[in-house]
Amino acid sequence: MSYNYLDYVCKRFKNASFENYTVTDKNKEAFDESKKYCENFKQNLEEGNNLIICGDVGVGKTHLAYAVKRQLVSQGFEKVVITDMMKLLNEIKATFNNGGKFDDYSIYQRCLTSDLVILDEIGVQYGTEAERIMMYELFNKRYEDMKPIIAMSNLDKKGIERALGQRNADRLCGSKNKFIFIKENSKR
Repeated sequence: MSYNYLDYVCKRFKNASFENYTVTDKNKEAFDESKKYCENFKQNLEEGNNLIICGDVGVGKTHLAYAVKRQLVSQGFEKVVITDMMKLLNEIKATFNNGGKFDDYSIYQRCLTSDLVILDEIGVQYGTEAERIMMYELFNKRYEDMKPIIAMSNLDKKGIERALGQRNADRLCGSKNKFIFIKENSKR
């Protein structure tokens, strides 16, 4: 099956790349680390290294997410899934009516098996225990299989822990993973 970068890329970010990202003093570290993550992706994939980028609304986190996807696909890594927390949770909840069965091409199934999951908008969910339980299988499976996640959030590390629960946050933000906080709104 032939892969097209534009598969599963929303219209707003279909042209997002490192080349057209607006770099400022405030977001330069996130930009540099995202590029470095791509340059060293083979190692990050082998070691299961996560990258967590946090910051206020409008600092360019989602643009960076799509730039990473574009770059990795151009490097030959086609199994890169990008989604947001609400989309993923809504898909999981939709399976409750059919016995918890997922379509083979569902976002959730692709998140379990892809080389990289880029998970945007951590923290927009309600943060309920039920949501934490639903997400545990994904975070734990990727942790056990040493498959990386790039996460984007408006929350800081403690906020991510409150939203995801301690167990999921530990799987995501563990000791070898890089955590970057963009200090203030620098894009809009």
